[in-house]
Amino acid sequence: KQIPFLNRTIQGRTGAAGVQEGEQLIGILSDHPSTKNFVCGKLVQLLVADVAPGYFVEACVEAWNDSDGTTKEMVEAILTHPNYIGNVEYQRSKAKTPFEFAVSLVRMLEAQPAAGTQFENAFSSLRNAMNNAGFQPMLFPVPTGLPEVGVAWSSTGAYHALYDGATESVRQNQLNADFRNLADDNGLETAEEVAAFLLTVGTADRFRQDEFDEVVAILRGADGIFEPLSSNETEAIRKAVAAVVVMPSFILQ
Repeated sequence: KQIPFLNRTIQGRTGAAGVQEGEQLIGILSDHPSTKNFVCGKLVQLLVADVAPGYFVEACVEAWNDSDGTTKEMVEAILTHPNYIGNVEYQRSKAKTPFEFAVSLVRMLEAQPAAGTQFENAFSSLRNAMNNAGFQPMLFPVPTGLPEVGVAWSSTGAYHALYDGATESVRQNQLNADFRNLADDNGLETAEEVAAFLLTVGTADRFRQDEFDEVVAILRGADGIFEPLSSNETEAIRKAVAAVVVMPSFILQ
């Protein structure tokens, strides 16, 4: 078989061995420089920026060549690149997908499905929020799959649906979170410690001072007192969580 655009020839095979021709072609295409640049560009879009900077792509391709296409090595080459480590803009440029948004909330609350809950009903309120935000990756209508660029899921309508779903889930405790013991279970004794815990888990320790101050104020309430180990501050923590999920830093990957 002649492959003119690759200037390659594949040996013809007969019978059951014919499948090897297709496998050989796939191998040739997989190892082609254009494929490496394309795939690495997608990875950089996913992890760093919608418009993939060339030096990240080059580092990823180099790692591909050195590791024979080991994904772990390729991802590490991107995230340990000096231009990524030393540039806050790259670390705070990507918006979470609605799925990542939901996972961040579940992780922050250490939420667990209620006992006896069937899988399809676990965290259904968040699944509904994702659907309302237009994020249905398993039902994406084209074979190329969900885009890696944030504009595909970043819109006023999408965030409105996510905020509504998340805050309602928190207010009604549809995630079966243990608000009463969240502070006690993690050894948190002050409003500052609770605020730092929620923001650190929810934003990967990338939150702003004004966001921290706002959460502390919510926890202290009108009386300025927050005593999680000696009084019931469940409602204060619930309000603080509802505030965190709509903060800019929470939205970032």
